[in-house]
Amino acid sequence: MVAICHQHQNLLVTTCPGCANPTSISTIALGNCEECKTALKTAPIISVADDNPGLLFQKIFLNWLTNPTQLKTPLTCEAQLSLPKEPTATLLKLLEALKNRVGELENWENFHRPQLIGERENLESKSSYSSYCFYATALKILQDWPINFYSFLTAYQQASNNNKPVEDASNKPAYQIWLNHPC
Repeated sequence: MVAICHQHQNLLVTTCPGCANPTSISTIALGNCEECKTALKTAPIISVADDNPGLLFQKIFLNWLTNPTQLKTPLTCEAQLSLPKEPTATLLKLLEALKNRVGELENWENFHRPQLIGERENLESKSSYSSYCFYATALKILQDWPINFYSFLTAYQQASNNNKPVEDASNKPAYQIWLNHPC
């Protein structure tokens, strides 16, 4: 869910620049690959410093993750985004479900795909970039609740209907198609 270093505003390193093994949170915290001992700071830097919406969404995620069970005291920015007024744990579950679906709508006009600064080679395949975009899009869906959620459901229903034979494309409401779709 958290895909950036908040201090440096860069995407997290997901693979070792030396041996290409996937990194773990402990590897990132240590700063060196556990396998080959390569310093992770030698990995190409991809800055998200100019992506204000993405940074804001990551700040909200971090707030939710650090306070998942208590009654949520929204950040000022959360109140301005008109997010649903639900317990943090509920919002995290909904966010995860939405993140799992937005990958099917990468051509959707509301998909969050920022122009990033730094090494861009194979950016789409980097899991931190994908995670960053998917979660930012999922939170964007919750923004201005429920208007953006309905927009998402309409887009999802259209995509679902385009991927099914006509005789299988029922007239179910969009929320039923989305909720009944296997993860």
